[in-house]
Formats: sequence, C-alpha cells, structure tokens
Amino acid sequence: MSRDESSQITANFTQMPISWLAKEQPRFELCIATDPYLCGNLEERGILERYFPDPKLNPNSRISDCKDILNVYCQKRFGQLYEVYVEWSYELCGERESVWFEEKRLIATTYM
Repeated sequence: MSRDESSQITANFTQMPISWLAKEQPRFELCIATDPYLCGNLEERGILERYFPDPKLNPNSRISDCKDILNVYCQKRFGQLYEVYVEWSYELCGERESVWFEEKRLIATTYM
C-alpha cells in the first residue's frame, strides 16, 4: 500500500481502520512470540500451520515466513518498544540452546 493510500484510509494517519486491523491480526498475534528462534518450536507444535494455511508451504517455508514477520514486520509496526521487549525476553530467558528434531527435520530452541 502506498503512503497516499495509507493516508487516505487512516484519515491522514489519525485512525486505524478495523478492516485493516482484522487483516493484520494474525501477524500481530505472531509478534507476541518476540523471538524468531522460537519459530521452529511453533512449527513443531503445529501452530504455524494456522497462520500459514497454504498447503503448498512446507515446514521450512513456514518457519522462514515466521522469522521474517518477527524480524521485520513486528519491528516496523511496533518500533523501539517492540525491540526492547525482544531484548528483555533474551535477557530473562537465559542462554539459548538449539535442538534438532529429526522426525520433523527442524530446529527448536530451549533456554536455560
């Protein structure tokens, strides 16, 4: 969407259209995870299939899309406030460890 289109549907950036919020809700929900390293965990639990229901997508594609949302989309939408929550989550969760799930062929993350 262009800046002009955005300006028009938001009454010069003073309103948030419900139709836009409804369309963006699935991405907003993924932003709650904050940590892109958890996308493998979300896939392993079957959560990403609800957010990316396209049957042509494989687990690797869903994990990649999840990471893109958390690394780019969420930070663009929520800015520095989102980034500080990400940093705080890393500080609170401790050291990250990667775990390989052979059966599903994906990496999950645990924190110590």
